[in-house]
Amino acid sequence: MKKLIRKYRVDESGSFATMFGITLVMVLTLIAAALEISKMTSTKSKLQSITDMAVLAGAIAADAGDSEREAITLAVIEDNIPGLLNEATLGEPTIVFDDATKTINVKLHAKVESSLAGFIGGNLNISTESESLYAPDSITPISIAFALDVSGSMNHTTAEGRVKIDTLQDSIEILFEALEDGSKDPDKLVDVLRTGMSAYNTALVEDRPMDYGWEDLDDAIGDLVAGGGTNSVPALQNTYAQLLDDRAFRQNNGEDISDLVEYAIFMTDGNNNQSVWDQESAAICETMKADGIELFSIAFDAPDNGRALLLDCASGNADSNAGNGNGNGNGNGNGNGERCMNNGAQGNGNAFGHCSEKDVEDLEDSKSDYYHDAEDSKAFKEAFQDIGQNIAQVYIRLL
Repeated sequence: MKKLIRKYRVDESGSFATMFGITLVMVLTLIAAALEISKMTSTKSKLQSITDMAVLAGAIAADAGDSEREAITLAVIEDNIPGLLNEATLGEPTIVFDDATKTINVKLHAKVESSLAGFIGGNLNISTESESLYAPDSITPISIAFALDVSGSMNHTTAEGRVKIDTLQDSIEILFEALEDGSKDPDKLVDVLRTGMSAYNTALVEDRPMDYGWEDLDDAIGDLVAGGGTNSVPALQNTYAQLLDDRAFRQNNGEDISDLVEYAIFMTDGNNNQSVWDQESAAICETMKADGIELFSIAFDAPDNGRALLLDCASGNADSNAGNGNGNGNGNGNGNGERCMNNGAQGNGNAFGHCSEKDVEDLEDSKSDYYHDAEDSKAFKEAFQDIGQNIAQVYIRLL
């Protein structure tokens, strides 16, 4: 482009000036088109998210009267659409409840104002659609065990001026609010949901055993105090033990655990103080996943090693090529975390050591929906809300 401009300055022929002008218009048009495509893609993604939220709300309210369940679904759309009003104009939503097949279908339509309207003949039209089965009457039993970092760095403040451990306490409440909101009958949820917590620094500093509901867990998390170094091994060992003990408790109590769904939620804001602890933590994560436990992980403004461990620990999903780095996509993979391993403290080739920034970026390219990387308090809370919504979808299945 610079060479063209220099040539334009010294060329006195009209033909080159014309060619340059045409070329410049084409380049600017391509740039504008790329920006328009990016804008449309972003807007459609947001619109799809609203569509999914609406259809899930409708699935929960499906047993209400016709007008009430439609009003509930529409309210979710209206509550979430303001964030899109500066990007698009929403058309009339289409909401269809089919009691014969017990499905709800929601379609949203929007027009995106385009700066290229003169070239393409008008604004851009986008539409999204989501369908779900009605929420079932029975409630699936769920167990959730937390492995929470309360090392000294959790006393640090975020960019917004929030103390990290205070944000953690708020985030747990947000998760359970999302779980309640996604449940057809929150009162019954307490009867089937059991929760526990392992808090750690360089040791296991708090062991809150599994129990029904989450009120006692909320209180225990509210009493946590940050301090000390970081070693995730004892907490992960205890988390796994809690979930195994919970299985035995349910069976001894006469419960049918054939459809029991188990989750471990592991978070840190730092690095383990010794690389061998990364190796041991990753091994425990693999054992849990192999045993059918779904593992969510959250990095809270964590450095490279901490993020790499969490990436490796997180469960995979059906859409990813996860699974111990072999691309089998079986839903229990480790996101190809072995790319970030070296000899470690024991020289056995199974520890993370110090991953380079490039290695972590490669890992993040293959991360699953079970991993969250939060750089501030807002993103951290959103991560817990997203996890709560994901767990709630045990009850409702998008088609």
